[in-house]
Amino acid sequence: ALHIDGGDVSFRSWRTQSESNDYSVTALAITAKKSEVGDLELLALGAGGNPEQDYQLPILRAVIHLSDGENDIEVSGNILKNLTLEGGEVTRVDIFMPAGERYRLGVV
Repeated sequence: ALHIDGGDVSFRSWRTQSESNDYSVTALAITAKKSEVGDLELLALGAGGNPEQDYQLPILRAVIHLSDGENDIEVSGNILKNLTLEGGEVTRVDIFMPAGERYRLGVV
């Protein structure tokens, strides 16, 4: 599959309330400059926003929000597989991780 270049998207993330104590949810807002389909690699950011190379995020589940509902996204390691992004539109993705895990996220 194609790799979506992190430089081709604007990206922000924030923590949301989760309805369970078992996991935490980080919401991503991804805006692609042009329509893209491919794999998007996430990156954990450490102190000062520096990338934590080779760090495996403990992603339990990823969900993309679409106009007609939500779909699960296949995840492999830190990679969101086969993401479809519409150019100029904000795509919301929720990342589920074990409770207590707090990461600032970036894209590769």
